[in-house]
Amino acid sequence: MIINYYYNQNYDLDRLKLEINYSEQMLSFYDISNICQKYYLNTKALEIQNDLEQIDKKIYLAQVVNKLGLLHFVVVKKQENHLIIYDPLKTKKQKFTYKDFYQIFTGYVLVFNSNYKKFKANYNNLFTVFDNFYIGYLFYIILNIFSILLTILEMRFLYVYSLSITNQNNNYSLYLYFLAIFLINVFLNEFLKFLLNKYYQKTRAKKLEIFYYYLVENNIKLDIINSYSEIDFISSFQTHVLLNTISAVINSLVILFVVFYINKIIFIILFIFDIFWLLISLIHNFFINKNKIENKNLNLITHLLNKNKLLDKKTSLELINKDINKTQIDYLNILFNVCEKISLLVIYYFSWDLLKFSYIEFSMLLIIILFKAIHTNDLKKLVYFLLNFNKYKQLLIKFNNYKLITDYINIDQINSIEIKDLISNLHLNLDQKINYLSKEYDLKTFLKNKNNKEHILILINKKNIKDISKFSLNKHLIDLDNLEIKHSTILQNIIINQTNTNIFNKQLIQELINKYQINLAKVINIESVSKLELEFIKLLQIFYLDYKYILFDDNFEIINKKDISLVLELFTNYSNSSLILTSNDIRYNQISKD
Repeated sequence: MIINYYYNQNYDLDRLKLEINYSEQMLSFYDISNICQKYYLNTKALEIQNDLEQIDKKIYLAQVVNKLGLLHFVVVKKQENHLIIYDPLKTKKQKFTYKDFYQIFTGYVLVFNSNYKKFKANYNNLFTVFDNFYIGYLFYIILNIFSILLTILEMRFLYVYSLSITNQNNNYSLYLYFLAIFLINVFLNEFLKFLLNKYYQKTRAKKLEIFYYYLVENNIKLDIINSYSEIDFISSFQTHVLLNTISAVINSLVILFVVFYINKIIFIILFIFDIFWLLISLIHNFFINKNKIENKNLNLITHLLNKNKLLDKKTSLELINKDINKTQIDYLNILFNVCEKISLLVIYYFSWDLLKFSYIEFSMLLIIILFKAIHTNDLKKLVYFLLNFNKYKQLLIKFNNYKLITDYINIDQINSIEIKDLISNLHLNLDQKINYLSKEYDLKTFLKNKNNKEHILILINKKNIKDISKFSLNKHLIDLDNLEIKHSTILQNIIINQTNTNIFNKQLIQELINKYQINLAKVINIESVSKLELEFIKLLQIFYLDYKYILFDDNFEIINKKDISLVLELFTNYSNSSLILTSNDIRYNQISKD
């Protein structure tokens, strides 16, 4: 409602959640402030006790408490002597006097300052909405114009041929003329399809790449199936739909001009029905769609993929029934076909007198009917564009959130890793062959979520880990727990990189194999591998990983600490990597001295 008030829009909660990709039900002051910034609304938090009359804003947010003690925000609209409250927990707006409202008011409000120019430039500007338009699209449009001109020449041939159909001495060059135009037009139409598909593939690949980088750099839960479908829709709209619509509008204008040249009465009939149909489409779009975006089939798919939600019988059956009933009658398409047939009947009616009094030739009427068929198809493309434009615009706004704002640093090598705790003033340099960390400073946590603990700084090459690309980090850091078990022998799962290192001739390793009865030739996979085998593979893989740092978590349950410490001691002599061992236990080097 705040956005609607300041920018005269038609936003609802579903559209807002879609555009900002937000699913949380409860929002804090911080959340609301972040959301408002996306829509160029500057927020200011105020603490007011019983003096709301002094707020100079007509609309603002206030924090209230309900009968259950739940704190939440309501939209307050200021009237002359009272307040209108829009509570998300209520179905209808409420009227309050200032005195009554103070009984539920907590004393905190958020007021807003808008920037209409920036909002319009980023959310309602056509150049922003179609920012991927490039010179190659103009080439496609020019070729399409050439194609419609060839179609007009084909119609010209039909007219000339009809006039000389009884002439047995027709020049064969006339037929060659038609054949040449026909073949060129066929080739051109196929080339245009090929070109359009290439544009679509290029656009989709670029957007999927942006989405991929977003997924890697941000640890955010997303509905991947829905997001992929939305990217596919955006890519299709920016290429197939947009270019076909532009071409359709140009084609329609050319056809209307030709029909106007042939007969003005038939032109007026076509023009009136075009205006009538476009008005109906716009009215339908405004009153029926109301900017809602529903994707029931994808909601069903994502629901079925979630094992926990699958057990919810009531919700599952409701989604299945909605999916069955989603193929409703397309009344707009039926109305379009009815209007198209009526316009054809009107043309026939007026053409009868035109033919009777020789104002038009029958062959010319047939050409007009053929032009009308092309024009009708072009009009459908324009209507589809208008009906889906709001959906496209909303999904594009959501997609633009995937574009990385931070310019992440790429590092060629890791020279130093430091950990600083701003609360305890702890300062650690991970410059040893084996570095020991407590669980509180587990690097894996910070790699997954760079904003996990604000009071702990992870510095790599003196740069904050938040500013470094995850792609760069993954080149130099490897987490043993993320390594996959392949369908092969235990030995092959250990030696994952070809190297001259051979630790299996060492007495320590042979003793461990015998002690834990490990069969190196046993074929395993992720389903059949035992806990002991998994621990053994993880322990020995450290000798065959070509990474600067190996993240080694102390989550062993079967192999004892002393055996692990002996292997780590061997590791210091047989690997160029450094180990970052995370544990809350006593250091392994102390265990080995017992």
